[in-house]
Amino acid sequence: MTHTRPDEFRRFHGLLMASAPPGYIPHYFKAEHEGKDPIKGVSWKTARINYIEAIEWLREDGNVGLAGTPYDPLVIVDDDTGKMDMKPTLKDKSRRRKGGHGFYWCFEEKKILNIKTEKDGEVRSYWQYVIVPGSYVPADPEGVPEWDLPNLGCYTLEVAVPPTTITFEELPRCFIEQYEYDHRPNPNPPRKPFIKPTTGHMSQLFEVEAREIAIQNGIDTDPRKRSPSPFHPSPQTHADTSLSAKGLIVDWANSLTFNGLQALVSLSGYMSYRDAGSPFHGSGGASRVNGDDGAIFHAWLYAKQHNYIPEDDPLPTRAMHYIAQKHLGYVTKEGEILPRDIYRQVLQIVEAEY
Repeated sequence: MTHTRPDEFRRFHGLLMASAPPGYIPHYFKAEHEGKDPIKGVSWKTARINYIEAIEWLREDGNVGLAGTPYDPLVIVDDDTGKMDMKPTLKDKSRRRKGGHGFYWCFEEKKILNIKTEKDGEVRSYWQYVIVPGSYVPADPEGVPEWDLPNLGCYTLEVAVPPTTITFEELPRCFIEQYEYDHRPNPNPPRKPFIKPTTGHMSQLFEVEAREIAIQNGIDTDPRKRSPSPFHPSPQTHADTSLSAKGLIVDWANSLTFNGLQALVSLSGYMSYRDAGSPFHGSGGASRVNGDDGAIFHAWLYAKQHNYIPEDDPLPTRAMHYIAQKHLGYVTKEGEILPRDIYRQVLQIVEAEY
């Protein structure tokens, strides 16, 4: 039985192109049957398909994705709640029959960047995609009105008009606030990431690789494959994390990368994954791990508790500075060696309380 609706996609494509700027070519690609992930073994960024190929794939019960790229003006606003105050435009209704996607053109000098909120939705602009009308992904019927149950799982048109334009200031307020939060100034001045501890022995914390963390947390080591995130819940229909060829953990849903230290900081709970990771595609400011002595301490503690480093691994200098300030009110300067009495108290505090 075929669940996809090629005719719905035809309508969507016609409306999308009705207001498209000259030369625009939609970045369509094949997604898996009854799923949101790109088909395995092919890079969706390079395996773009045209309109005819998309129709044929839908006829085979496959799904179709559409991405915004750095080379086109398409901006997609993903409304997870279905209650967002969005500027009128071409809009679809998602498989759960609650939220949907608004499709816009952005002609500002600098294209609107990717923005992701925790609960409301996200803006997809730079190498982020959605599944388009005509596609089908099974969904839970709970809360869906009886009259809409025949459309359950289907992506359908909700507002059948050509896309309008949008500027950053015209985005729903939740995205503007999220962008401002993500780009807020870092209160911690940049510091050297690795400082030799006062004990004279280097902590192995800085040797922990993201690959090791990926393996322990079930992330496939094949860069072509994606897995659920260890940092935040991932919908079963959309695994969004991988290990890159360069050995970094990549969170595609949030446009973030993590080295070993950043991953440990996030897993420790001291800092959110959004603050610990390094944004790409312009989705946020720099990682807040750099310059934060507390991040070093909590990463070290987590690494010891989860056997990433030896039980007798020495406490890094910056972690000592964090404990000295938090528990003793002693603030160090860059490169300062702790006074002997403060140093001893720090070790005693860590042993007794952590």
